[in-house]
Amino acid sequence: DIPILEPLHAHLTARRASCAWSSDPAGLVLGASRRRAFEYTGLRKRSAKALADAGLAHVTLHEARHSFASYLAASGISLKGLTTILGHSSVTVSLDRYAHMFQGGLEQEAAQVNAWLAAADTKSRIAQLASLNNEE
Repeated sequence: DIPILEPLHAHLTARRASCAWSSDPAGLVLGASRRRAFEYTGLRKRSAKALADAGLAHVTLHEARHSFASYLAASGISLKGLTTILGHSSVTVSLDRYAHMFQGGLEQEAAQVNAWLAAADTKSRIAQLASLNNEE
């Protein structure tokens, strides 16, 4: 199970309502039938037609998947979340493929840690600990 991202929700809801099997709660939203997903060739042909009908440049399904994964990584999603949504067998698979997307944000991550430390009021806590140690 993966979360449905907000920009897709209305489209998928409308698509679901237009399916011949819309009354079947277990039926697929996008499929060749209520229980059978599109085969790769059928999905590829449908996506090529949809892109052409919309006047968009052709992209392969692989390119679309990679772009989606890149958008997820750029959004700040966790590596575990990326792995789950993409259906990779492990975080290692995701990291091997998308590590470059996470490395670019090291400055942002350092700023995040610095903000957390500032909010945690670390100096006050260290002073508190020092005073406790002096009392012993």
